[in-house]
Amino acid sequence: MVFYIPSNEYYPPHRHAGLTTHLILQGTLTIKFPEDPSSKKETFGPGAVVDVQAQQLHEVWMGEEGCTYVIGE
Repeated sequence: MVFYIPSNEYYPPHRHAGLTTHLILQGTLTIKFPEDPSSKKETFGPGAVVDVQAQQLHEVWMGEEGCTYVIGE
């Protein structure tokens, strides 16, 4: 399924039951894994694939132009 998330949208720390894979089509997505000891924000753009493991705590910010991506669960 393809999703478009508007500019500067923020998703506070949360978890998903299963693995999620995000393929960025347009825009940018910034993600941080707060429980990771070396946690830092990482920004991904078109063509990037971002995996979030099952039950992995993460928070997400969309870029200035929003973000269009495909998500697989």
